[in-house]
Amino acid sequence: MPKLVTALGIVLFAAAGGACSPGLGGGGSDRPNVIVFITDDQTAGTVSSATMPTTWRWMWQGGRTYPNFSISDPLCCPSRMTIMSGRYAHNTGVIDNLSSRISFHPDMRSTVQCYLRGAGYRTAFFGKYLNGWNFSRRPPCTDRYAITPGEQHEGLDFLTNRGVVTPSGWDDTYVTNQALDFVRTKAGDGPWFMTVSFMAPHSPYTPLPAAADAPVPPPRVGPAVGRANPGMYPLVRRHADAREFDTTIWDGEIRMLRTVDSEIAQIRRALADSGDLDNTIAIFMSDNGLMLGEHRLVGKRLPYPESTDVPFAISAPGRFAPGSVDRRLTSNVDVAPTILAAADPEADLRYPLDGHSLFDHGWTRKVQYGESFNVRPDKHWEPPWRSIRTGSYQFIEWLSQTFPEHTVWREYYDLRTDPYELHDLLHDSTTANDPPVQRLHEKLVKAAFCSGHPSCP
Repeated sequence: MPKLVTALGIVLFAAAGGACSPGLGGGGSDRPNVIVFITDDQTAGTVSSATMPTTWRWMWQGGRTYPNFSISDPLCCPSRMTIMSGRYAHNTGVIDNLSSRISFHPDMRSTVQCYLRGAGYRTAFFGKYLNGWNFSRRPPCTDRYAITPGEQHEGLDFLTNRGVVTPSGWDDTYVTNQALDFVRTKAGDGPWFMTVSFMAPHSPYTPLPAAADAPVPPPRVGPAVGRANPGMYPLVRRHADAREFDTTIWDGEIRMLRTVDSEIAQIRRALADSGDLDNTIAIFMSDNGLMLGEHRLVGKRLPYPESTDVPFAISAPGRFAPGSVDRRLTSNVDVAPTILAAADPEADLRYPLDGHSLFDHGWTRKVQYGESFNVRPDKHWEPPWRSIRTGSYQFIEWLSQTFPEHTVWREYYDLRTDPYELHDLLHDSTTANDPPVQRLHEKLVKAAFCSGHPSCP
């Protein structure tokens, strides 16, 4: 079986204050605890000292941020499986939110939960799980759990260790209480790994009454809002009808995120009270972004940055300098490798990891790869696509929704002169500025069929 860390990776990790360093304290173990906070459909730019003060202080000021972090498949279920496994959707077998065999056939033994449980970690998962999961079955390799498909904020059924529970009140409050109980009663005698997966700020945009009238800072409305790109794939352009920024969604998101922040504050206090805070790596992220009028589009599933970019930060005491920034091209495919590098660097992997550990500074990703599959075009209009993005360009190929799959449209943006992707150089009035399409296509196809290092971007 493949191993997680090469000899070079072990040296780099040890230099950063590795998982076996003595004196980290907390939880009765030298190995770090790990907690992953995942929000649902959170727009980039929504974490600040005004909107999420605790998260801002803990993760952004106290940890390391990743301004060039991107989701490889901007849809809940594929993204979450990539987060769990460190593998692109074309390798995980989870390519849509549906439960059909076509789109959902994951090997759950390849998740970070299973790797860490095999290494002696206590594991927990509270909140929104995989949309395609059969919720009559317990989540594998998870000691404590309360899982749900999400999609609303009150009245959800949760599968728990004690059976199905339908809590009263705000569902994220129930999720938070489960996490608090785990920290206080189940995590004191050894290392643990916990995922806290909030339903907010996904629609419906109905914040708790306490936050319903909370002040909302104005959004940063970019120049792409309300502007349809003439070179956009015609099928997408037909749905580009948003003339302005959707302030209703923005206001609802911000107010729900205030509640999320208060819940994160409770968990942080519990970690401090239990003595676990200084020995806990905390990761904050969303499963995908959300377009709120950019390119006259509202939603996700699309290759544009507002759909793929999300807030992402890590607090890792003794490993990262507070307030530091990593500007490498990073992805949700890097989350599981990062966790394993800290907690179980010699894990026996079932499959090669497509991503890299963010604790390892010996690599640089030149290309960010993205992909999206739509197995039900009658249910969702968004067509399938593949994309590669560097610091200087983004190249997109839109794919047919019929078999055999083939490319039906291409877009190319020069990010140095057009960072908001307003001018597709493949469909302007000249061919003089066209990129080397065949070479880009070959690079894209190579990424689309990659598996592990070094074949993956």
